[in-house]
Amino acid sequence: MSDEQLTASFNLSEFLTSPGAAYYYQTLPINIQHQVFTNISNLAHRLQAVRDILACPITITSGLRTKEHNAVLHGAVSDSTHLDGRGADWVISEEYINKARVLLNNWSGGYHWYPEDRHFHTDTRDGKFRW
Repeated sequence: MSDEQLTASFNLSEFLTSPGAAYYYQTLPINIQHQVFTNISNLAHRLQAVRDILACPITITSGLRTKEHNAVLHGAVSDSTHLDGRGADWVISEEYINKARVLLNNWSGGYHWYPEDRHFHTDTRDGKFRW
């Protein structure tokens, strides 16, 4: 697998760090792999815009997930947007969190702030979804 540059700041590998994700991605049928790549790329471009506005690095902590890994995560839903590359969890420096929370109120798609472990979830599902 090549580590394709998706945006100025994000590589494909950053979205394939969950256990088993890189192998899972590589073994997908080519038509499904293409759609997952497109989903990840679209998400990366939207996160690049967030990164540019905040002017701070974003670290992806969970991108594409296997069904098996997703099933063992507390609070993960069976139809998670992580399963097809449309969702990612990420962190930023503490000093930018409040600015990010305000900015993400306008995010189209899914968005949630997890204060207990200081991370964000964003996804590119249709509509505006909060929980």
